[in-house]
Amino acid sequence: MVRYRRPSVASIGPGAPQAPTLGGQVVVIRGKDLGPTRPVVHLGPYNCTVLSSSMTAVECRTSHGQGVSLPVAVAVRDQTSDDGVRYSYNRPVVQAVVPAHGPTSGRTRPTISADRMTEIPGERLVVTVVGADLGTSGAVELRPSEALLDAGVGMVIAVPAEDVLLHNDTTIRFFMPEGFGEDLTVRVTVGGQASREAVTFSYDPPVVDGVSRADKDPAACQDRERVYLVNLPGGATREASRYVPAECFDTRGGYALLVEGESFGRSGAFVSIGGRECRVVSQTHNRITCEAPQGFGDRLGVHVSIGNRRNAPSAGAVFAYDPPIVTSLMPNTPDALGERVVIRGKNFGWEPTAVAITVNDIPCEGAEWLNDGSLQCSPATDVVGPKNVTILVANRTEPFVLYDFEEMFITECKAPLYYGLRGEECLKCSVDALGANCSDGDEQIEGYTSERCSQCVQGKYYRINGECEKCPDQPWLIFVLFFLAAAVLSFAAWMLNARQVNIAFVAIGVDYFQVLALFARARVRWPNILKGLFRWLSAFNLNIELAAPECAIPEVTFSLKWFLVMALPVTAAGLLLSVFGASYAYKAFIKRVAAKDRSSHAHALVSVFIVMMYVGYLTLTRMTLDVFNCSPTDPPDGNLYMSGMTDVVCFESDVHLTLFPFGLVAMVVYVAAYPLLSLLVLRRNKLIVKRDQATYWIALILLRKFLIAFTALMFRSTPSYQLAFSLLVMFGAYALQVRNLPYMSPSDYDRTVRHHLLQAGIADTLHTRSDHWRIREEMTAVEEAYNPGGSRTGTWRDAALGAAVADLEEDKATNVSFAMFLVDYNAVESVLLACGVLVNLSGIMFLSNRFNDPELMSYYTEEYDQLAIAVATLILLSCVYFGLLLAFEVFFMLNPERAAWCVALCTTRAKREKMAKKISGEDDKTKARASAGAGGKTVGDIHMEQSAFVSSRAASETAQADVAGGVLDSEDPPDKHQWAAVRAHAKTLQTSVEELRSQSRKARTLGSARQQAAKRDAAARTSEKATSADGSELVYYWHKASKMLSRSKPLV
Repeated sequence: MVRYRRPSVASIGPGAPQAPTLGGQVVVIRGKDLGPTRPVVHLGPYNCTVLSSSMTAVECRTSHGQGVSLPVAVAVRDQTSDDGVRYSYNRPVVQAVVPAHGPTSGRTRPTISADRMTEIPGERLVVTVVGADLGTSGAVELRPSEALLDAGVGMVIAVPAEDVLLHNDTTIRFFMPEGFGEDLTVRVTVGGQASREAVTFSYDPPVVDGVSRADKDPAACQDRERVYLVNLPGGATREASRYVPAECFDTRGGYALLVEGESFGRSGAFVSIGGRECRVVSQTHNRITCEAPQGFGDRLGVHVSIGNRRNAPSAGAVFAYDPPIVTSLMPNTPDALGERVVIRGKNFGWEPTAVAITVNDIPCEGAEWLNDGSLQCSPATDVVGPKNVTILVANRTEPFVLYDFEEMFITECKAPLYYGLRGEECLKCSVDALGANCSDGDEQIEGYTSERCSQCVQGKYYRINGECEKCPDQPWLIFVLFFLAAAVLSFAAWMLNARQVNIAFVAIGVDYFQVLALFARARVRWPNILKGLFRWLSAFNLNIELAAPECAIPEVTFSLKWFLVMALPVTAAGLLLSVFGASYAYKAFIKRVAAKDRSSHAHALVSVFIVMMYVGYLTLTRMTLDVFNCSPTDPPDGNLYMSGMTDVVCFESDVHLTLFPFGLVAMVVYVAAYPLLSLLVLRRNKLIVKRDQATYWIALILLRKFLIAFTALMFRSTPSYQLAFSLLVMFGAYALQVRNLPYMSPSDYDRTVRHHLLQAGIADTLHTRSDHWRIREEMTAVEEAYNPGGSRTGTWRDAALGAAVADLEEDKATNVSFAMFLVDYNAVESVLLACGVLVNLSGIMFLSNRFNDPELMSYYTEEYDQLAIAVATLILLSCVYFGLLLAFEVFFMLNPERAAWCVALCTTRAKREKMAKKISGEDDKTKARASAGAGGKTVGDIHMEQSAFVSSRAASETAQADVAGGVLDSEDPPDKHQWAAVRAHAKTLQTSVEELRSQSRKARTLGSARQQAAKRDAAARTSEKATSADGSELVYYWHKASKMLSRSKPLV
């Protein structure tokens, strides 16, 4: 068989750039063995029509096509050349693009709805690319320069294939794509070949039409015109007006701004206002919402940048913050001779700027920016009357003007001994007012002397509550009575402490009386009867002014009295240390007490010092703040004076400079350190004083005292504000008291013990080491140390007496329980706080113009007297109420049987029995609450604070039996906490059996137990006396709980 050689192609020509994509170009293919007949020629996928051929050459005409390096194939019969010869059509050529620019959205402007909430897109724009050899298909791109791409400020924008409307060799038409940028090269890629011509397309730069609040209607941000009716001399009037800003563009920023315009781009825009970035929140091609920056000024340029395009300045690209607004001037009636004025307002700028202030076109010297809301300057000397004030600040181009008809700035002759009417200059008075006496016009003011009546007549008058009172005929008698009263009170306190009477109840009344006494220092037209009551109640504040030392010793000064008061705690501490040392030496050298027991009296001495500090805290705070309370005179003379000594200039006189450093020390040590130290000690020892569960309450009481003392001194010049603030403090204290009920009265003892032992039992069953569990463990150790048949010494001697009392009281339990209910500490505190609120409120009523306007006073004299009688009656009744309850509390603590007998004479037995059951927790409602408490709720609404007592395990069994019995009687299955109560009761019953066996064994070893009693006695004396729970109270509740257990319902 004969096989011919394959056709071989050596070359083809001519090719590009003489190979148009339209075709029709005649090309010659040269080679060998191209066949005796006409072959078939292909240029890639395209056919080339053969015109003539020979064995070495073929001539053909190209067809419509595109591409580069297309393989040339010549087919002769069933053989095709494969020599790697390539043919390329011409590269595409871009000659023009129409239009050469357009918006970033690629659309016409959208339509915005009337409410500015809806945006309807505009119509899409069409771009036409004109050129040659563009082929029939390909890709169109808009490319920024390589430098912009490398800098990250540009992007390649490709035209999606579906957006191409027409594509032929000379024209490409497509929808304008979204994008941004300037001088983007239009690149057409056809058949793998890209155009190289520098034909560019540019997106339009951003255009800003306006800036407004995004969250407000534009109409609401339009300035408003305010019209004034000005009175003219002669009775005529005229209208004046000014524009008031709508206050939509506060200088603090933080609100949403809406920037409207065109060609903002889909994303990536940067907005600045006055050079400060406005953080973009959302963005479309025509609207940007951004967060206004903090700033100030007007005519600030608004710039929107996208890529390398930025909007040009225009009328709409301007923003203005709210102009400065003046709300007040301090003082608003400055001295016409010149006085420093502080201008209060807003929008003065958040950083210092140039300030220009004029008063009636006269520059205000020393104009200074203080902060966004304050300016200050010193007006020059001028005539008396209202002024125009012009303020230019915060880079504004237009000043803010206070017009004289607004009368916000009126100068007066305020300097001492000067006078002047409106339109006149201030002239000096011809009469010298600085004499030895003090006068009010033509009348002499009795008892006062020195400049501004700042001193009392020496030796004849003394100062108390800020007023000069006539000295008594026998001033030394006051000292005697003062020290005699202190001795009686000290003896009474010692007796009460020796009889274990709880002083928490006394502290409630002392706090109330101390607060009432402070009201006397308020500049209120108090009736004389109330002044007298307040004056005597100030004895509870340890008010040294009651002793009238100036009358006995005329040389006594305020400074001396101040140092005496400040030295009281130090003196008391020294005396107590002396007592401690003397007692320690007596035990060491005379009684020969063991070294570890020589300091056993230290606890009592520390307690005495703490109580003294608690009682004197209000006085120490008030006297300390006197040093820092500096206020101007009325009218002011440019100086600040001490409130306690109105002739002492603060920070200038030797007296104030001497007191000031000591005042700082007293502020730190007495005012701040004492309450903080008290709170810290109570919090760190909260387990030891678990019965005082509201350990924070003492800090709240001291805070209340501090705030009232602070108010009485710092706001003394404005009594209405002072009393309003005091009312807020008192009412807040009342609300906290009613909400927390921090005190625990004797009527709460039983329920508290039951709640504690129930929680301890549950904690033991659930194996959780709670505070109740730890206290129960300590109580168990004390109970196990008690030997009924052993010696009776120390704590257990008192315990035996307590047991006897418990047996006697069992027969009178109903009467005793009702007697305990009468003294409810929380009720007393609430009543006294409510009375304090009413007295405070009455002070505000006495301040009203109804009782202070001379023209109205004559009409309301009777009403004034009636109100005075009502307030005095309220104070007296509150004192009687507290005194009776205090007497009954002491009587009950000293002789509970006799107190119970007295109560029995005043009420019916049925009422006493009902109240006794409620107190002891034996009524149905209390049992239900106790059962609910096992499920995680508060048992019996127990509120534990001061003077809570502990009890024995028997009371726990009773409480657990009540809960366990309630679970067994219920048809519902118990939950986790109820089952824990059942298990705790069962475990307690088992423990009780073991204890009975243990007591039987102890009876056989009575002799050895007596020897151990002495050791237990020594250990008991060193136990925590601060908890105020002695042995007699422990055994009293042990006996009572045991009898409750004998009546309790058995579990099985």
